Order: sequence, then C-alpha cells, then structure tokens
Amino acid sequence: MKTVCWDIECTDLDAHWARILTVATKSLGGPVKKFINQSLFKPIGKRRECDRDILVEVRDELDKYDVVVSYFGGPWRFDLPMLNSRLIMYGEDPLPAKFHLDLYPVVKRNLRFKHRNLAIVSKFFGYDDKTQINPNDWVRAAMDGDRKAIQEIWLHNKADVILLEKLMPHLMPFVKMLRREA
Repeated sequence: MKTVCWDIECTDLDAHWARILTVATKSLGGPVKKFINQSLFKPIGKRRECDRDILVEVRDELDKYDVVVSYFGGPWRFDLPMLNSRLIMYGEDPLPAKFHLDLYPVVKRNLRFKHRNLAIVSKFFGYDDKTQINPNDWVRAAMDGDRKAIQEIWLHNKADVILLEKLMPHLMPFVKMLRREA
C-alpha cells in the first residue's frame, strides 16, 4: 500500500479563520514534498481565497496514496478536518475516504506519558530533532509574507513528517487495524 506522512501548519485552529501556510508530505522512503501557500507573497488586499490553491494541491497529492499518516491529524483531530473544512468552504471536494493512521491515539492507548506531544514521544524513542517555531515567525509569515519566517515554518513542517516516518516502526506493533475514514 502506498503510504504518505503529512502535516500542515496554519494560522489558527478554527477553519473559519485559519489559513494554511505550509504543508509537508513524505512517502515512505521517499523525499519530502514542499507545499507553500504562494498567496502569502501577494499584497494583503490581493489575498482573497488565499489558501484555496494549496488546499487543492495537497488534496490531490494525498489522493495518490492508500494510507495517510499523521500525528493528531486524523478524522477527529486536526489536520484532516482542517483540510476538508477549508476545501468545502471554497466549494471544493474534500479528500476522499482513505486509510488514515493517526499515531497520536496509538500512543495514547498504548504508552504512558504525562504529555503526548510529538516532541515528548520522539525524544522517548531517541529522536531529538523536533523543532520549535518562534511565535513571531507565525505573525511575520501570515501578516507580512516574510520569506524567512515562512522558510522557518516550512523547516519545522518538514522535520515533523521526517519524525513521523521515524516513529512508525516503533509504533506499528500497537496498530491493530487501519480504518478507511473520510
């Protein structure tokens, strides 16, 4: 089965207000693919439907795979509902139902940590490459189209999908089944 790890970075947790900044995808054993919201580089008054293109591009990329892997991104969490909500808002079709492996509930059900964020879990397995983003970079990226800030967010996004792929062998023994979910 063709499998891809993915992660989004956006400006808010609510689909009404959020704008997608960057998305990273990584097929197992393959390179990381980079998606950057190009409308961020337009003047503020020209940013209508400012993330429509990246949303459609990402949906079409994910649709090439049988299994999508995320961390806190599954159907009842963040990334997938955000993607689909924003697509529907623009009158676009959502991502068709896929087998979705969200590693967060795998960790929650099978391992005992005080906190279950990706930084804590990856460190437990010996990976210390979880990056942090300066909050000012979010503002500069979203409001000013600052290329350096967008690059910092992209590098964080890229590191997350690489970490997801590294964590998979450690967590797959706990996966009992994959469900096909929208």
